[in-house]
Amino acid sequence: MKIVRRKKIDEIYDQIGKVYDISAREGIIPAEAADHMAENRIETMKQVRSTFIMMK
Repeated sequence: MKIVRRKKIDEIYDQIGKVYDISAREGIIPAEAADHMAENRIETMKQVRSTFIMMK
């Protein structure tokens, strides 16, 4: 159980690091960078879902 929690903590830490990297690179606030990441994730999932539905 501790290993699973630690893995999740590491994943969250990595995501926060990505937010700050994007923020610094694009000159935007971290909240905007997080929004961009979320929007990209939503678009990716839409494409995956669309591809999966077409395969059926």
